[in-house]
Amino acid sequence: MKKLALTVIGGFTVVLAVTLLLNSCAAPVTIKDFRSEISEPNKVPISDPAYLVNILGNEEFTKMISEMGYIPNANRNEGFILGNLADSAENFLEDFIDKLEKNERRRELVRQMIEYRKAVEKLLTASDRYEYLLKLDGEAKKQIEKSFGVQVSTELYVDFRDVLYFYRSWIEPIVFIYEHRAELRRLLEEYKNLKQSNIEKYFTKQFLELLNLLKTGDRIDLDILSKAFLELAAVKSPPNELGISDIFTESFLVRGGIDLKVRFLDHEILYLVEIFEFESSMLDDKGERKDKKVTILSKLRWRFFLTEPFLVKSWGEKTLGSLLFNIVSGEFQLGNLTVDLKTTKIIEVLKELNKILPDKTLKIVFRAADSKSGYIEILINFGYLARSKTINLGDNNITIKTGLFTRENLEQIKSMSNSLEKVLLFVDKYCDFFDIKEENGTKLLRVDIKIAGTTNPAFRILVQFKFENLESLIRKTNALKLLFNILRLTN
Repeated sequence: MKKLALTVIGGFTVVLAVTLLLNSCAAPVTIKDFRSEISEPNKVPISDPAYLVNILGNEEFTKMISEMGYIPNANRNEGFILGNLADSAENFLEDFIDKLEKNERRRELVRQMIEYRKAVEKLLTASDRYEYLLKLDGEAKKQIEKSFGVQVSTELYVDFRDVLYFYRSWIEPIVFIYEHRAELRRLLEEYKNLKQSNIEKYFTKQFLELLNLLKTGDRIDLDILSKAFLELAAVKSPPNELGISDIFTESFLVRGGIDLKVRFLDHEILYLVEIFEFESSMLDDKGERKDKKVTILSKLRWRFFLTEPFLVKSWGEKTLGSLLFNIVSGEFQLGNLTVDLKTTKIIEVLKELNKILPDKTLKIVFRAADSKSGYIEILINFGYLARSKTINLGDNNITIKTGLFTRENLEQIKSMSNSLEKVLLFVDKYCDFFDIKEENGTKLLRVDIKIAGTTNPAFRILVQFKFENLESLIRKTNALKLLFNILRLTN
Protein backbone atom coordinates (compact mmCIF):
# COMPACT_ATOMS: atom_id res chain seq x y z
CA MET A 1 0.00 0.00 0.00
CA LYS A 2 2.87 2.30 0.92
CA LYS A 3 4.59 1.49 -2.38
CA LEU A 4 1.38 2.32 -4.31
CA ALA A 5 1.06 5.65 -2.52
CA LEU A 6 4.68 6.52 -3.31
CA THR A 7 4.11 5.59 -6.97
CA VAL A 8 1.02 7.84 -7.21
CA ILE A 9 2.81 10.75 -5.52
CA GLY A 10 5.84 10.28 -7.75
CA GLY A 11 3.69 10.21 -10.88
CA PHE A 12 1.83 13.35 -9.82
CA THR A 13 5.13 15.11 -9.16
CA VAL A 14 6.41 14.25 -12.65
CA VAL A 15 3.19 15.48 -14.31
CA LEU A 16 3.32 18.70 -12.30
CA ALA A 17 6.98 19.29 -13.15
CA VAL A 18 6.36 18.71 -16.88
CA THR A 19 3.36 21.09 -16.82
CA LEU A 20 5.36 23.83 -15.11
CA LEU A 21 8.23 23.32 -17.55
CA LEU A 22 5.95 23.54 -20.59
CA ASN A 23 4.27 26.68 -19.26
CA SER A 24 7.58 28.34 -18.49
CA CYS A 25 8.82 27.56 -21.99
CA ALA A 26 5.64 28.72 -23.76
CA ALA A 27 6.53 31.09 -26.59
CA PRO A 28 5.25 34.68 -26.26
CA VAL A 29 2.33 35.61 -28.50
CA THR A 30 3.21 37.35 -31.78
CA ILE A 31 1.20 38.25 -34.88
CA LYS A 32 2.62 35.13 -36.54
CA ASP A 33 0.12 33.19 -34.39
CA PHE A 34 -2.73 34.70 -36.42
CA ARG A 35 -3.76 34.57 -40.05
CA SER A 36 -2.31 37.28 -42.30
CA GLU A 37 -4.60 36.60 -45.28
CA ILE A 38 -8.07 35.10 -45.69
CA SER A 39 -10.35 34.43 -48.66
CA GLU A 40 -12.90 32.05 -47.04
CA PRO A 41 -14.23 33.56 -43.79
CA ASN A 42 -16.21 30.41 -42.89
CA LYS A 43 -12.92 28.56 -42.39
CA VAL A 44 -11.57 31.05 -39.85
CA PRO A 45 -11.77 29.87 -36.20
CA ILE A 46 -13.35 32.19 -33.64
CA SER A 47 -10.06 32.25 -31.75
CA ASP A 48 -8.43 34.30 -34.53
CA PRO A 49 -8.88 38.11 -34.81
CA ALA A 50 -9.74 37.53 -38.50
CA TYR A 51 -13.11 36.14 -37.33
CA LEU A 52 -14.15 39.80 -37.23
CA VAL A 53 -15.06 39.49 -40.93
CA ASN A 54 -17.70 36.85 -40.06
CA ILE A 55 -19.29 39.14 -37.47
CA LEU A 56 -19.30 42.25 -39.68
CA GLY A 57 -20.75 40.22 -42.55
CA ASN A 58 -23.51 38.61 -40.47
CA GLU A 59 -26.96 39.81 -41.58
CA GLU A 60 -28.29 39.73 -38.01
CA PHE A 61 -25.38 41.91 -36.90
CA THR A 62 -26.18 44.38 -39.69
CA LYS A 63 -29.77 44.56 -38.41
CA MET A 64 -28.61 45.15 -34.84
CA ILE A 65 -26.26 48.01 -35.66
CA SER A 66 -28.99 49.44 -37.87
CA GLU A 67 -31.33 49.47 -34.87
CA MET A 68 -28.62 51.11 -32.80
CA GLY A 69 -28.51 54.05 -35.21
CA TYR A 70 -26.63 52.90 -38.32
CA ILE A 71 -28.57 52.04 -41.49
CA PRO A 72 -26.72 50.23 -44.29
CA ASN A 73 -28.16 50.85 -47.76
CA ALA A 74 -26.19 49.31 -50.62
CA ASN A 75 -28.72 50.23 -53.32
CA ARG A 76 -28.52 53.98 -52.72
CA ASN A 77 -24.78 53.76 -52.03
CA GLU A 78 -25.25 55.77 -48.81
CA GLY A 79 -23.31 53.35 -46.65
CA PHE A 80 -23.96 53.88 -42.98
CA ILE A 81 -25.97 56.96 -42.05
CA LEU A 82 -27.32 58.02 -38.70
CA GLY A 83 -30.88 56.76 -38.58
CA ASN A 84 -33.93 57.51 -36.54
CA LEU A 85 -33.86 55.63 -33.27
CA ALA A 86 -37.03 54.70 -31.48
CA ASP A 87 -39.01 57.58 -29.96
CA SER A 88 -36.60 57.53 -27.05
CA ALA A 89 -33.63 55.63 -25.66
CA GLU A 90 -36.11 54.09 -23.26
CA ASN A 91 -38.23 52.54 -26.03
CA PHE A 92 -35.15 51.58 -28.03
CA LEU A 93 -33.52 49.70 -25.15
CA GLU A 94 -36.70 47.88 -24.23
CA ASP A 95 -37.22 46.77 -27.82
CA PHE A 96 -33.55 45.89 -28.38
CA ILE A 97 -33.30 43.80 -25.19
CA ASP A 98 -36.60 42.08 -26.00
CA LYS A 99 -35.27 41.02 -29.42
CA LEU A 100 -31.99 39.84 -27.91
CA GLU A 101 -33.89 37.59 -25.51
CA LYS A 102 -36.41 36.22 -28.00
CA ASN A 103 -34.37 35.89 -31.20
CA GLU A 104 -32.27 32.71 -31.11
CA ARG A 105 -30.11 33.85 -34.06
CA ARG A 106 -29.22 37.01 -32.19
CA ARG A 107 -28.44 35.15 -28.99
CA GLU A 108 -26.17 32.79 -30.89
CA LEU A 109 -24.39 35.73 -32.55
CA VAL A 110 -23.92 37.47 -29.18
CA ARG A 111 -22.47 34.24 -27.79
CA GLN A 112 -19.99 34.32 -30.68
CA MET A 113 -19.15 37.94 -29.88
CA ILE A 114 -18.48 37.03 -26.26
CA GLU A 115 -16.26 34.16 -27.40
CA TYR A 116 -14.51 36.46 -29.91
CA ARG A 117 -13.47 38.66 -27.00
CA LYS A 118 -10.73 36.08 -26.25
CA ALA A 119 -9.23 36.57 -29.72
CA VAL A 120 -9.07 40.34 -29.21
CA GLU A 121 -7.54 39.91 -25.76
CA LYS A 122 -4.94 37.51 -27.17
CA LEU A 123 -4.06 39.99 -29.90
CA LEU A 124 -3.53 42.63 -27.21
CA THR A 125 -0.87 40.44 -25.60
CA ALA A 126 1.21 40.18 -28.79
CA SER A 127 4.49 42.05 -28.49
CA ASP A 128 4.23 43.23 -32.12
CA ARG A 129 0.44 43.78 -32.10
CA TYR A 130 0.58 47.20 -33.83
CA GLU A 131 2.01 45.48 -36.91
CA TYR A 132 -0.99 43.13 -37.22
CA LEU A 133 -2.28 43.20 -40.80
CA LEU A 134 -4.85 40.93 -42.45
CA LYS A 135 -5.34 40.93 -46.22
CA LEU A 136 -8.91 40.29 -47.44
CA ASP A 137 -9.26 38.30 -50.67
CA GLY A 138 -12.08 36.54 -52.48
CA GLU A 139 -15.21 35.94 -50.43
CA ALA A 140 -13.81 37.79 -47.40
CA LYS A 141 -13.45 41.03 -49.35
CA LYS A 142 -16.85 40.56 -51.05
CA GLN A 143 -18.48 40.03 -47.67
CA ILE A 144 -17.16 43.36 -46.36
CA GLU A 145 -18.12 45.17 -49.57
CA LYS A 146 -21.65 43.77 -49.34
CA SER A 147 -22.03 44.68 -45.66
CA PHE A 148 -20.99 48.29 -46.24
CA GLY A 149 -22.55 48.69 -49.69
CA VAL A 150 -19.34 49.64 -51.49
CA GLN A 151 -16.90 48.38 -54.09
CA VAL A 152 -13.19 48.64 -53.21
CA SER A 153 -10.94 48.63 -56.29
CA THR A 154 -7.68 48.42 -54.32
CA GLU A 155 -6.39 45.69 -52.03
CA LEU A 156 -8.22 45.77 -48.71
CA TYR A 157 -6.79 45.04 -45.28
CA VAL A 158 -7.81 44.84 -41.62
CA ASP A 159 -5.22 46.20 -39.21
CA PHE A 160 -4.88 46.38 -35.43
CA ARG A 161 -6.88 49.60 -35.20
CA ASP A 162 -9.72 48.14 -37.29
CA VAL A 163 -10.05 45.19 -34.93
CA LEU A 164 -10.14 47.39 -31.82
CA TYR A 165 -12.45 50.00 -33.33
CA PHE A 166 -15.13 47.58 -34.51
CA TYR A 167 -14.90 45.50 -31.36
CA ARG A 168 -15.00 48.46 -28.96
CA SER A 169 -17.51 50.64 -30.84
CA TRP A 170 -19.84 48.05 -32.37
CA ILE A 171 -19.46 44.60 -30.84
CA GLU A 172 -18.80 45.38 -27.18
CA PRO A 173 -21.82 47.74 -26.77
CA ILE A 174 -24.15 44.95 -27.96
CA VAL A 175 -22.46 42.47 -25.61
CA PHE A 176 -22.72 45.02 -22.79
CA ILE A 177 -26.47 45.43 -23.32
CA TYR A 178 -26.93 41.65 -23.41
CA GLU A 179 -24.89 40.99 -20.26
CA HIS A 180 -26.52 43.92 -18.42
CA ARG A 181 -30.07 43.37 -19.66
CA ALA A 182 -31.55 42.68 -16.20
CA GLU A 183 -29.86 45.73 -14.69
CA LEU A 184 -30.85 47.89 -17.69
CA ARG A 185 -34.49 46.83 -17.32
CA ARG A 186 -34.33 47.90 -13.68
CA LEU A 187 -32.82 51.27 -14.64
CA LEU A 188 -35.52 51.74 -17.27
CA GLU A 189 -38.13 51.13 -14.60
CA GLU A 190 -36.42 53.73 -12.40
CA TYR A 191 -36.41 56.19 -15.30
CA LYS A 192 -40.15 55.69 -15.84
CA ASN A 193 -40.82 56.33 -12.18
CA LEU A 194 -38.77 59.53 -12.28
CA LYS A 195 -40.50 60.64 -15.48
CA GLN A 196 -43.87 60.08 -13.85
CA SER A 197 -42.69 61.82 -10.66
CA ASN A 198 -43.17 58.49 -8.90
CA ILE A 199 -40.00 58.77 -6.82
CA GLU A 200 -41.78 57.81 -3.61
CA LYS A 201 -40.98 54.14 -4.18
CA TYR A 202 -37.29 54.86 -3.56
CA PHE A 203 -37.91 56.27 -0.09
CA THR A 204 -39.18 54.54 3.02
CA LYS A 205 -42.69 55.38 4.24
CA GLN A 206 -41.29 56.81 7.49
CA PHE A 207 -38.99 59.20 5.62
CA LEU A 208 -41.83 60.49 3.44
CA GLU A 209 -43.91 61.05 6.58
CA LEU A 210 -41.01 63.01 8.10
CA LEU A 211 -40.73 65.15 4.97
CA ASN A 212 -44.41 66.02 5.11
CA LEU A 213 -43.98 66.95 8.76
CA LEU A 214 -41.01 69.23 7.99
CA LYS A 215 -43.10 71.08 5.41
CA THR A 216 -45.08 72.66 8.25
CA GLY A 217 -42.06 74.90 8.95
CA ASP A 218 -42.02 76.99 12.13
CA ARG A 219 -45.39 75.59 13.19
CA ILE A 220 -43.87 72.14 13.67
CA ASP A 221 -44.41 70.38 17.00
CA LEU A 222 -40.93 69.34 18.21
CA ASP A 223 -42.28 66.42 20.26
CA ILE A 224 -43.93 64.99 17.15
CA LEU A 225 -40.78 65.69 15.12
CA SER A 226 -38.63 63.87 17.69
CA LYS A 227 -40.94 60.86 17.54
CA ALA A 228 -40.83 60.89 13.71
CA PHE A 229 -37.00 60.82 13.72
CA LEU A 230 -36.96 57.90 16.16
CA GLU A 231 -39.49 55.95 14.05
CA LEU A 232 -37.35 56.59 10.96
CA ALA A 233 -34.19 55.35 12.72
CA ALA A 234 -36.01 52.14 13.71
CA VAL A 235 -36.66 51.14 10.07
CA LYS A 236 -33.35 49.29 9.83
CA SER A 237 -31.08 47.83 12.48
CA PRO A 238 -29.61 49.19 14.73
CA PRO A 239 -32.63 51.23 15.90
CA ASN A 240 -30.46 53.68 17.88
CA GLU A 241 -28.82 55.04 14.70
CA LEU A 242 -30.30 56.90 11.75
CA GLY A 243 -28.64 55.81 8.50
CA ILE A 244 -29.02 55.91 4.73
CA SER A 245 -30.85 52.55 4.74
CA ASP A 246 -33.55 54.11 6.92
CA ILE A 247 -34.19 56.74 4.25
CA PHE A 248 -33.85 54.90 0.93
CA THR A 249 -35.38 51.58 -0.09
CA GLU A 250 -33.27 48.60 -1.11
CA SER A 251 -34.34 48.96 -4.76
CA PHE A 252 -32.50 52.30 -4.82
CA LEU A 253 -29.44 51.31 -2.77
CA VAL A 254 -28.58 47.90 -4.23
CA ARG A 255 -26.81 48.10 -7.60
CA GLY A 256 -26.11 45.11 -9.84
CA GLY A 257 -23.74 44.23 -12.67
CA ILE A 258 -20.85 46.02 -10.98
CA ASP A 259 -18.18 43.52 -12.07
CA LEU A 260 -19.29 43.82 -15.69
CA LYS A 261 -19.22 47.63 -15.52
CA VAL A 262 -15.64 47.60 -14.21
CA ARG A 263 -14.59 45.21 -16.95
CA PHE A 264 -16.26 47.39 -19.59
CA LEU A 265 -14.54 50.51 -18.23
CA ASP A 266 -11.21 48.69 -18.10
CA HIS A 267 -11.54 47.59 -21.73
CA GLU A 268 -12.69 51.03 -22.84
CA ILE A 269 -9.64 52.80 -21.40
CA LEU A 270 -7.28 50.06 -22.58
CA TYR A 271 -8.57 50.34 -26.17
CA LEU A 272 -8.20 54.14 -26.18
CA VAL A 273 -4.60 53.87 -24.97
CA GLU A 274 -3.80 51.10 -27.46
CA ILE A 275 -5.30 52.96 -30.43
CA PHE A 276 -3.38 56.11 -29.42
CA GLU A 277 -0.11 54.15 -29.36
CA PHE A 278 -0.93 52.52 -32.72
CA GLU A 279 -1.72 55.85 -34.38
CA SER A 280 1.44 57.43 -32.93
CA SER A 281 3.71 54.70 -34.29
CA MET A 282 2.02 53.38 -37.46
CA LEU A 283 0.36 56.43 -39.08
CA ASP A 284 1.85 59.52 -40.70
CA ASP A 285 0.87 63.14 -40.03
CA LYS A 286 -2.12 62.81 -42.37
CA GLY A 287 -3.50 59.83 -40.46
CA GLU A 288 -2.63 57.34 -43.21
CA ARG A 289 -0.65 54.15 -42.75
CA LYS A 290 3.03 54.73 -43.41
CA ASP A 291 3.08 51.66 -45.71
CA LYS A 292 0.08 53.10 -47.65
CA LYS A 293 -2.00 49.92 -47.12
CA VAL A 294 -5.76 50.55 -47.37
CA THR A 295 -7.82 49.28 -44.43
CA ILE A 296 -11.56 49.26 -43.77
CA LEU A 297 -11.34 52.35 -41.58
CA SER A 298 -8.99 54.31 -43.80
CA LYS A 299 -11.15 53.57 -46.87
CA LEU A 300 -14.60 53.91 -45.34
CA ARG A 301 -13.96 56.39 -42.51
CA TRP A 302 -16.54 58.86 -43.77
CA ARG A 303 -19.22 56.15 -43.65
CA PHE A 304 -18.72 55.83 -39.90
CA PHE A 305 -18.96 59.61 -39.30
CA LEU A 306 -15.23 59.79 -38.59
CA THR A 307 -14.27 63.22 -39.86
CA GLU A 308 -10.82 63.22 -38.23
CA PRO A 309 -8.01 61.08 -39.70
CA PHE A 310 -7.10 59.97 -36.17
CA LEU A 311 -9.50 58.18 -33.82
CA VAL A 312 -7.70 59.03 -30.57
CA LYS A 313 -4.34 60.74 -31.19
CA SER A 314 -5.61 64.29 -31.88
CA TRP A 315 -8.05 64.16 -28.97
CA GLY A 316 -5.60 62.42 -26.63
CA GLU A 317 -2.97 65.13 -27.07
CA LYS A 318 -5.36 67.86 -25.87
CA THR A 319 -5.11 69.04 -22.27
CA LEU A 320 -7.56 67.82 -19.67
CA GLY A 321 -8.62 71.41 -19.07
CA SER A 322 -9.82 71.66 -22.68
CA LEU A 323 -12.64 69.26 -21.78
CA LEU A 324 -13.81 71.94 -19.34
CA PHE A 325 -13.40 74.71 -21.95
CA ASN A 326 -10.21 75.86 -20.13
CA ILE A 327 -12.43 77.74 -17.67
CA VAL A 328 -11.18 75.76 -14.69
CA SER A 329 -7.53 75.66 -13.62
CA GLY A 330 -5.74 73.90 -10.80
CA GLU A 331 -3.91 70.76 -9.81
CA PHE A 332 -4.86 67.47 -8.21
CA GLN A 333 -3.32 64.05 -7.75
CA LEU A 334 -4.65 61.08 -9.74
CA GLY A 335 -2.88 57.89 -8.70
CA ASN A 336 0.83 58.64 -9.19
CA LEU A 337 0.13 61.42 -11.69
CA THR A 338 0.05 65.09 -10.73
CA VAL A 339 -2.64 66.57 -12.95
CA ASP A 340 -2.44 70.20 -14.02
CA LEU A 341 -5.61 71.01 -15.93
CA LYS A 342 -3.73 73.47 -18.16
CA THR A 343 -0.84 71.20 -19.18
CA THR A 344 -1.65 67.54 -18.48
CA LYS A 345 -2.75 65.70 -21.62
CA ILE A 346 -5.82 63.49 -21.73
CA ILE A 347 -3.73 60.50 -22.83
CA GLU A 348 -1.57 60.87 -19.69
CA VAL A 349 -4.67 60.52 -17.53
CA LEU A 350 -5.89 57.53 -19.55
CA LYS A 351 -2.53 55.80 -19.21
CA GLU A 352 -2.56 56.30 -15.44
CA LEU A 353 -6.09 54.90 -15.20
CA ASN A 354 -5.00 51.99 -17.41
CA LYS A 355 -2.35 51.10 -14.81
CA ILE A 356 -4.95 51.07 -12.02
CA LEU A 357 -7.81 49.21 -13.68
CA PRO A 358 -9.19 46.63 -13.24
CA ASP A 359 -8.10 45.59 -9.73
CA LYS A 360 -6.18 48.36 -7.96
CA THR A 361 -7.35 51.29 -5.85
CA LEU A 362 -7.62 54.71 -7.49
CA LYS A 363 -6.66 57.62 -5.25
CA ILE A 364 -7.69 61.18 -6.17
CA VAL A 365 -6.38 63.98 -3.95
CA PHE A 366 -7.35 67.67 -3.99
CA ARG A 367 -5.06 69.74 -1.75
CA ALA A 368 -5.37 73.20 -0.26
CA ALA A 369 -3.39 75.98 -1.93
CA ASP A 370 -0.70 75.96 0.76
CA SER A 371 -0.73 72.11 0.82
CA LYS A 372 -0.76 72.26 4.65
CA SER A 373 -4.26 73.48 5.47
CA GLY A 374 -5.88 70.29 4.29
CA TYR A 375 -7.03 67.97 1.53
CA ILE A 376 -9.88 65.95 0.05
CA GLU A 377 -9.01 62.35 -0.78
CA ILE A 378 -11.28 60.04 -2.79
CA LEU A 379 -10.53 56.31 -2.95
CA ILE A 380 -12.20 53.91 -5.41
CA ASN A 381 -11.42 50.25 -4.74
CA PHE A 382 -11.70 48.72 -8.21
CA GLY A 383 -10.47 45.37 -6.89
CA TYR A 384 -13.51 45.18 -4.62
CA LEU A 385 -15.85 46.36 -7.39
CA ALA A 386 -14.40 43.91 -9.95
CA ARG A 387 -15.25 41.01 -7.62
CA SER A 388 -18.75 42.24 -6.82
CA LYS A 389 -21.81 41.38 -8.86
CA THR A 390 -23.82 43.74 -6.63
CA ILE A 391 -23.02 46.44 -4.10
CA ASN A 392 -25.20 47.93 -1.38
CA LEU A 393 -24.74 51.69 -1.08
CA GLY A 394 -26.65 51.50 2.19
CA ASP A 395 -23.75 49.62 3.76
CA ASN A 396 -21.87 52.69 5.00
CA ASN A 397 -20.81 54.57 8.12
CA ILE A 398 -22.97 57.66 7.52
CA THR A 399 -25.08 57.41 10.66
CA ILE A 400 -26.40 59.74 13.36
CA LYS A 401 -27.09 58.51 16.90
CA THR A 402 -30.72 58.92 17.87
CA GLY A 403 -29.71 60.78 21.04
CA LEU A 404 -29.59 63.86 18.83
CA PHE A 405 -33.33 63.80 18.26
CA THR A 406 -34.61 64.79 21.70
CA ARG A 407 -36.97 67.76 21.92
CA GLU A 408 -34.29 69.82 23.68
CA ASN A 409 -31.65 69.12 21.03
CA LEU A 410 -34.00 69.85 18.17
CA GLU A 411 -34.92 73.13 19.81
CA GLN A 412 -31.23 74.12 20.03
CA ILE A 413 -30.61 73.16 16.40
CA LYS A 414 -33.61 75.24 15.37
CA SER A 415 -32.15 78.26 17.17
CA MET A 416 -28.82 77.77 15.29
CA SER A 417 -30.39 77.47 11.84
CA ASN A 418 -28.57 80.59 10.58
CA SER A 419 -25.13 79.12 11.29
CA LEU A 420 -24.11 75.87 9.62
CA GLU A 421 -20.89 75.87 11.63
CA LYS A 422 -22.73 75.95 14.97
CA VAL A 423 -25.03 73.15 13.83
CA LEU A 424 -22.08 70.94 12.81
CA LEU A 425 -20.30 71.58 16.09
CA PHE A 426 -23.45 70.59 17.98
CA VAL A 427 -24.16 67.49 15.88
CA ASP A 428 -20.50 66.38 15.98
CA LYS A 429 -20.77 64.26 19.15
CA TYR A 430 -23.64 62.24 17.67
CA CYS A 431 -21.75 61.29 14.47
CA ASP A 432 -18.72 59.07 13.94
CA PHE A 433 -18.04 59.85 10.28
CA PHE A 434 -16.91 63.43 10.94
CA ASP A 435 -15.20 65.25 13.78
CA ILE A 436 -14.44 68.91 14.56
CA LYS A 437 -11.83 69.89 17.12
CA GLU A 438 -10.83 73.39 18.20
CA GLU A 439 -7.34 74.43 19.29
CA ASN A 440 -6.04 77.99 19.79
CA GLY A 441 -8.87 79.52 17.80
CA THR A 442 -8.35 77.18 14.81
CA LYS A 443 -10.72 74.35 14.04
CA LEU A 444 -9.75 71.02 12.48
CA LEU A 445 -12.38 69.20 10.42
CA ARG A 446 -11.93 65.48 9.75
CA VAL A 447 -14.34 63.44 7.63
CA ASP A 448 -14.12 59.71 6.87
CA ILE A 449 -16.99 58.38 4.78
CA LYS A 450 -17.10 54.71 3.77
CA ILE A 451 -19.62 53.52 1.20
CA ALA A 452 -20.43 49.95 0.08
CA GLY A 453 -18.60 48.35 2.98
CA THR A 454 -17.28 49.68 6.29
CA THR A 455 -14.17 47.49 6.69
CA ASN A 456 -13.03 47.27 3.06
CA PRO A 457 -15.22 49.86 1.33
CA ALA A 458 -15.68 50.25 -2.41
CA PHE A 459 -15.65 54.03 -1.98
CA ARG A 460 -14.00 56.15 0.68
CA ILE A 461 -13.86 59.93 1.10
CA LEU A 462 -11.34 61.44 3.50
CA VAL A 463 -11.38 65.16 4.28
CA GLN A 464 -9.12 67.15 6.58
CA PHE A 465 -9.00 70.95 6.83
CA LYS A 466 -7.92 73.61 9.29
CA PHE A 467 -10.14 76.68 9.34
CA GLU A 468 -11.23 79.66 11.37
CA ASN A 469 -14.81 79.47 10.12
CA LEU A 470 -16.60 77.57 7.36
CA GLU A 471 -16.95 80.66 5.18
CA SER A 472 -13.18 81.22 5.14
CA LEU A 473 -12.63 77.51 4.46
CA ILE A 474 -14.72 77.60 1.30
CA ARG A 475 -13.40 81.00 0.23
CA LYS A 476 -9.70 80.26 0.65
CA THR A 477 -9.42 76.60 -0.24
CA ASN A 478 -8.45 75.98 -3.85
CA ALA A 479 -9.19 72.26 -3.47
CA LEU A 480 -12.83 72.91 -2.67
CA LYS A 481 -13.18 75.57 -5.35
CA LEU A 482 -11.61 73.33 -7.99
CA LEU A 483 -13.83 70.39 -7.09
CA PHE A 484 -16.90 72.63 -7.00
CA ASN A 485 -16.13 74.22 -10.41
CA ILE A 486 -15.52 70.84 -12.06
CA LEU A 487 -18.82 69.49 -10.72
CA ARG A 488 -20.63 72.67 -11.79
CA LEU A 489 -19.32 72.49 -15.36
CA THR A 490 -19.99 68.77 -15.78
CA ASN A 491 -23.57 68.88 -14.55
